[in-house]
Amino acid sequence: MGSSVRKALGTSGQWMGIQYQWLIALLGMLLYVQTLGFEYTLDDDLFVKKNILVNQGIAGLPQVFSNGSLVEIGIQPYRPVTLTTFAIGKSLHNNQVAIEHLVNVLLYGFLLLLLFNVLRRLMDQLDPLVIAGMCLLFALHPLHTEVVASVKSRDELLAACFGLLSWNAVLRLPKGSVVTMRSTLTAVCWFALAAFSKESGIVFLVLIPLSLHMLHGWSLRESFKLTGMLGIAAAVYLFVRYLVIGTEYSETDVPLLANVLNGASGFAESSATRMVILYHNLRLLIAPWPLVWDRSYNQIPLSDWSSVLAWAGILLYGALAILALFNFRKRPVLSFGILFFFIASSPTNNLFLVTGAVLGERFLFTPSLGLCILLPWFLSGISTPSTPVFGAQAKRRLLTGLALIGSVYAILCIMRIPDWKNNLLLFERGVEDAPNSARTNYALASEYMREANTLTDPTARKARYAEASEYFKRSLDILPINHEAQYNAGMCAALFGDTTKAIQHYREAITLRPSYFTAMNNLAVLFGARLEFDSAQLYYERVLALRPKDDMVRSNLSNLHFGKGIFAAKAGDSKRALGEYRISLNYQPSNVKVINNTASLYAGLTQYDSALVYLFRAYSVEPSNLMVVENIASVSLVTGQLDQAIEFGDRALALNPRSGKALGVLVDAWSRKGNALKAGSGPGCDRVQPLKDFCALLHHPIAG
Repeated sequence: MGSSVRKALGTSGQWMGIQYQWLIALLGMLLYVQTLGFEYTLDDDLFVKKNILVNQGIAGLPQVFSNGSLVEIGIQPYRPVTLTTFAIGKSLHNNQVAIEHLVNVLLYGFLLLLLFNVLRRLMDQLDPLVIAGMCLLFALHPLHTEVVASVKSRDELLAACFGLLSWNAVLRLPKGSVVTMRSTLTAVCWFALAAFSKESGIVFLVLIPLSLHMLHGWSLRESFKLTGMLGIAAAVYLFVRYLVIGTEYSETDVPLLANVLNGASGFAESSATRMVILYHNLRLLIAPWPLVWDRSYNQIPLSDWSSVLAWAGILLYGALAILALFNFRKRPVLSFGILFFFIASSPTNNLFLVTGAVLGERFLFTPSLGLCILLPWFLSGISTPSTPVFGAQAKRRLLTGLALIGSVYAILCIMRIPDWKNNLLLFERGVEDAPNSARTNYALASEYMREANTLTDPTARKARYAEASEYFKRSLDILPINHEAQYNAGMCAALFGDTTKAIQHYREAITLRPSYFTAMNNLAVLFGARLEFDSAQLYYERVLALRPKDDMVRSNLSNLHFGKGIFAAKAGDSKRALGEYRISLNYQPSNVKVINNTASLYAGLTQYDSALVYLFRAYSVEPSNLMVVENIASVSLVTGQLDQAIEFGDRALALNPRSGKALGVLVDAWSRKGNALKAGSGPGCDRVQPLKDFCALLHHPIAG
């Protein structure tokens, strides 16, 4: 009889569990279905649309695994599995943004289904309602908005999905199984995919064996053996990653902007600031508002041990650690929930390693499961996982608590998700909620500048440039050493028309980064536009020293000296003009404009032989250049080389039958040969006689 009841309860629980997991997955996907109408935001463009490897589609998959995440700004993290999904999307639908968002939403639903299966198998003595509560809170947690709404953050989704698949594969083994490579091969493969999706997936190396020992009755021996099996895959990943991108990468070459800890002056300041960061991690986990895409310098500033938050961080984490330690055996669910959060957040919480960000909501995606395990367990009132069901009062308490917490989480999600529709909304909200972040102000300024460039109304465009300048100023007030902000502030000022301010910003950027190629080049362009040729030449030559083989730089220097030559010629200083033209041709020997003007100058000095030498040089570069062909015909006529004048006059007419200069040359040349009637057999003959009187009045100056 008892056996029959237990069997019936088990079947009912399983049926209810199936209903729970599908309802929760559907709820999670419905919450984020609005993202299908969103644009690419933050780093989505760099990792999807502008990624060198992704743009090759499926054909580039071998390179995806043999290179880092190549983007416009250089080498980025080694996450080949994530890039593979983008590359496949490129081949299938050209990375249409709606489809890429849909993939994220579907992955989130799949993850929720997996999570229920894993927790149900891991804590099989808990009522399915408790497991459902854990999954429900995870589905609704507002910290997840960035991961699901940002296409680039698919790396977090994939790492979590593959980690759960690995976990599930181990849990499917019969209890009491002996761990061997053969029995755990599937789990090892899934774990490897988690690591190759994002490096944070390695945390499952510890989480899976620990959970099996604490909650599933595995011995320490078998748990350590499993750790060793998974460790082989982790070692392979780390070795391949090292071969491809080395030991580290940098998202920015302004270390202080990336992480305030890079500016810590000693152990006291460093340790106190770490505790403040840990406090903010825990606070966001429990009270996830406000949500901000960036909390870099100086939203969370450097602190010392006089800070209340530093002491709050160390006391809270210390208390949690003690709670986990003393309840390791007595209340394993409580202990495991705390340890899960500690372990899953360890790669990114800055306690042991200074990472590329002070705090990121995406970094708390997987760690948030620790809290989602603890809250329903606590509400259920079950101190040990030894009872399959619990009483009506406990069930009401659980359902009431889940309804309250879930409603708050859902409301916060609904409020936050629309901010991810596009960069403008995201950055404006970022400045509101993180006004002391140099990066949020810089991002909003850059977005305003980008938008201004697209506006056609001059008044609206000028107003947007003014707003952009204001936020660049705020960003630089917070972090003046950010050379990228100085450069973009210079760009904005130049587009606004304030060249004086633009020059100041460019010079500051170069002071901060002496090898800043684009800042030097833009500075030279501005000086050239202001006709300050000596200053322009100084910066162009510095640019050339950095990139001696760059054709664009050599072209710019050629045009600069060409401009100096034109001004000298207009001033009547032919000798200086010729000198500038020669320098110009040294930088760009095939610059036809310079060659032609050199010929014009020689012709003006009646040095016709030299003029022809340069004109034929230009002709060898661009034989279809009408101006050059006309000038050869004209100079040939002046020097009495009538056959050559006729030849090039005919070529000019072939290029443009309406060339009055060519017709005039032909009329004069044939007249001088004493055979004006013969002109009727040449190109344009039908126009020669009617224009004869007009052409006789023509002078034949060099075209300039």
